[in-house]
Amino acid sequence: VASRKDISSDWAYLQIVDSSCYDEEAMVYYVHACGDHNDARAMEKGLTYGWCSWYHYYENIDHDSLSKNAHVLNKAKNKIGFNLCLVDDGYMTSWGDWTSLKPGKFVKEGGMRVLADAIRSKGMQPGVWLAPFACDKKSKLAKDHPDWIIRNDSGRYANSANCG
Repeated sequence: VASRKDISSDWAYLQIVDSSCYDEEAMVYYVHACGDHNDARAMEKGLTYGWCSWYHYYENIDHDSLSKNAHVLNKAKNKIGFNLCLVDDGYMTSWGDWTSLKPGKFVKEGGMRVLADAIRSKGMQPGVWLAPFACDKKSKLAKDHPDWIIRNDSGRYANSANCG
């Protein structure tokens, strides 16, 4: 680099600790530095935390099992403090078709709204997982809008995730 020239880059964070120090919350310093750098506001309503269907059901979910879990979570929420019930992968017919529901797995009338209302009635915030930039090549979205799919330099579909 030539002298007398300014160099700029994105900010960086370096944390140096004594080798005999074992701090169980080392990331807290980084999080605070990020917040300070980005002028982040303090949270007004506290943290959101809860249950996610993925870690028990993976993609084998349906309306009844999720409703039953919301009921069980409601009983435990004062002990554990859940305030969110997240419906993860498995509700939709294909990655990319985020507004679809697997046939026979969810109620036809009202669909996801019925499940969200059941979760909300238990005092939790309903949530739904999606990956908006990922799409299965066999999805309705890919068939209806092939021009939306990113391709590599060879013209082949770029792999966006662990889906087809």
